[in-house]
Amino acid sequence: MLLSGREAKELGEASLVEFLSLRIPEGHHIDYKENLAQTNEYESRKEFLKDVTAFANANGGLLLLGVREPSDDLPVEDQIVGISDGDALANELERVAASSIDPRIPGLLIRSIPLSAGSHAVIVYIPPSLMRPHMVNYRKHRSFYIRHSESSLPMTTHEIRETVLSSATAEGYARNYAERQEVEARQYLIGTEAALFLQAMPLLKLENTWNVLENPFIDAMRGSKRKNRYDLFDLT
Repeated sequence: MLLSGREAKELGEASLVEFLSLRIPEGHHIDYKENLAQTNEYESRKEFLKDVTAFANANGGLLLLGVREPSDDLPVEDQIVGISDGDALANELERVAASSIDPRIPGLLIRSIPLSAGSHAVIVYIPPSLMRPHMVNYRKHRSFYIRHSESSLPMTTHEIRETVLSSATAEGYARNYAERQEVEARQYLIGTEAALFLQAMPLLKLENTWNVLENPFIDAMRGSKRKNRYDLFDLT
């Protein structure tokens, strides 16, 4: 991914210009659109859903609205053309995505970025998804798409099958890991007393990782810096 979810959420005009100065061309993880103008609203919304699901069914990506694709003869500042009704558009696209993508994409972010000129840019952050494949279900249009290079194309039966298998394998691994953790917690932590066991496990790719073999992780698990601590079990 070109941006993390946190970076996409915090992106402002200055950081958008900084990001655009990297001159990243359209491709597998990013698409630029000056606007969503098509022949009519139905076509523009369908095109939007097509691009969003195509990124989600691949490896995630960014859709920048109100922004031109970079080129050698186009200054960075001129890339941002803006959209006059950015807030309203972001709200409308969020509503359409929630009602017309099956299943919904966890972590999908759609927000407008105020610009000094008075208009807005709209960023759509699509994270990689373990719930793929995601289908466009908009009015009478139902189809699966996937991102290939600079294009969002209909998925083949082979791609759909492979996507389902990869998602099922990843989810199965996550569930098995959670079950093993629960067994160990019951054995070493809970015992015979009544207890409430909560476990949070991300199903999306982590933005930051922590080496479980290093001392900071072991100290945190042991509660080494906690007052009145006691050792629950040996992690070495």
